[in-house]
Amino acid sequence: MDGLRDFGDQAGERRKPRKSVWNGTKSRTACFICTNRRAGLKEVGGVITGKTVVRTQGDSTDLGQRLHWEALRGGLGRAQQTLVLGDGIPWIWNLKDNRWPQARELLDFWHGSQHLWSLGRAYNRMDEAKAQPWVRRRMERLYQGQEQKVLKEISTLKVSRSQCGQIVRKEKNYFAGQSKRMSYKEIADKGWPIGSGPVESSCRQDQRRFKGPGQSWTHQGFANLSALDQARRNNHWDQLWFSA
Repeated sequence: MDGLRDFGDQAGERRKPRKSVWNGTKSRTACFICTNRRAGLKEVGGVITGKTVVRTQGDSTDLGQRLHWEALRGGLGRAQQTLVLGDGIPWIWNLKDNRWPQARELLDFWHGSQHLWSLGRAYNRMDEAKAQPWVRRRMERLYQGQEQKVLKEISTLKVSRSQCGQIVRKEKNYFAGQSKRMSYKEIADKGWPIGSGPVESSCRQDQRRFKGPGQSWTHQGFANLSALDQARRNNHWDQLWFSA
């Protein structure tokens, strides 16, 4: 396969030069996760019982098709409730509306907190000593289920014409757009994750596996090796070779 030939090129074989496209091509990664609330579990959160990784160089439509197939294979049809957890990029919510319109939506807590830090620093005119307690109090309130109180407070912040004021205005608009995706306590009480750590860790593994020093791939080469990697991670490696 082209992917294996690409690997040979990296090992030092002399072949006709081909255009490397990895650095100029972005891949999209998503995960389908199964959770189960263990009986008697007192701490917030549930137990991840399954994780399927989907990666593609195509557009969001391609990612949605493949993720939906893997989700059905992993038990989506038996799920009592579903959640789409994203980092706030619009195409994720558009994909959700197209593929899983009944699913709940949640903004990843870490990405939301980053915007809260940006807002807090700008609102306190980059005074870190004032910004830290301001942000931490509101992060605690979000985690405790007081998101409506926090969002109302943000919506009433005064905006100046300064550079800091422009940041405040931008972040106010951001939180207004994400206001229906910040029910962190409610979601956590269901035993669902409120952070996109499983996806972030998969992206990190992709970086280490496919973007190491000296590595470069053609489109087809990356697609071939990526397919093999996903087959191994998603436990249908044997099925892949049996069908071949």
